[in-house]
Amino acid sequence: MSAPYAWGKDIAFKTNCGGNVLNLTTGTGNITSVDVVPCSEEPCQLQKGKEAHITLRGVAKEAIQEGRIDTTMSVLGIQVPVPNVERDICKTVSKCPIMAEQPIVADLVVPVSPIAPVAKTTITVTVSSQDGLVFCVQFPVFLE
Repeated sequence: MSAPYAWGKDIAFKTNCGGNVLNLTTGTGNITSVDVVPCSEEPCQLQKGKEAHITLRGVAKEAIQEGRIDTTMSVLGIQVPVPNVERDICKTVSKCPIMAEQPIVADLVVPVSPIAPVAKTTITVTVSSQDGLVFCVQFPVFLE
């Protein structure tokens, strides 16, 4: 039995995360696209109790031996970690090490809590390596 087809969308995103509690402004890499499934229009509408699939595409300017991905959501102005999202970058990309100037494609499965408030919010995804920040991306979503 196959799963029903879900629409995805390359969405608009912000790479300067300096306006949030994390105070992140620039990293050693470039993010080129963010794709969210399901999403047919922006802000993407994510259903509580379901999963969203987020694909980040970018380039690391320096080699990555190991690293982590932190996914947070703004709740009442406070950045709250999204539980149960894989944090090991080597498990979300095809393999490590990632060589400098090589494309990075990270696939994240983001469970949306069934008790999350119905609200427009911001998701922040931060990718860090052993040497520090690679990139940070923010985008709005609507929880329903």
